[in-house]
Amino acid sequence: GAWVEGFESGLEQNWLLQFLSFVVIAKTIIMILFFLSSAMVVYYLFLMVYSVIVGFFAGYFIKEIAQKYYPRVHFKGIALPHYMWLLLKAILVTALLFILFSPLLFIPFLNIMLLIPVFYLFHKLLVLEVASVVHSYEEYQEIQKRYGGQSRALSALCFSLTLVPVIGVVIYPYYVIVVSHFLLGKTEHLREA
Repeated sequence: GAWVEGFESGLEQNWLLQFLSFVVIAKTIIMILFFLSSAMVVYYLFLMVYSVIVGFFAGYFIKEIAQKYYPRVHFKGIALPHYMWLLLKAILVTALLFILFSPLLFIPFLNIMLLIPVFYLFHKLLVLEVASVVHSYEEYQEIQKRYGGQSRALSALCFSLTLVPVIGVVIYPYYVIVVSHFLLGKTEHLREA
């Protein structure tokens, strides 16, 4: 027993071993945080690619919903130059938000605010995906002016589901269906007025 106690007290007094153990613990924590943040980035990149793939079929979903539930709503479609402008603006604002919020990456608990640019892009692309088929550019502007808050709340609900790793990606077509119902209903009211 005395040999073990002497060995332990010798280790406790050795500052080099204490420093090295601190370095090992710090490196382990940094590696875990790096892994988790990398996994989150990969997940959201996958979600973006998946949303583009689902976007190819979104027109089909939207037309089926419109024929069944909103037969009086006729599709106008946003002209390509306006669509490209809205898309470019959304991407530029997202990039600006990422630059603005990037210093928060290194602050624990505040780094969750990096989801704001991701949400912004998610919202803009989801709404634009449906609106580009249904609305003209002027109608899109009017719908955003009148119902922008409701649209963001609906997108926030859908976005919160994307935080559940597997379910959030699998039900992306559901998001398109929900936003289609919302925008088609608001378009019907707008055109009747």
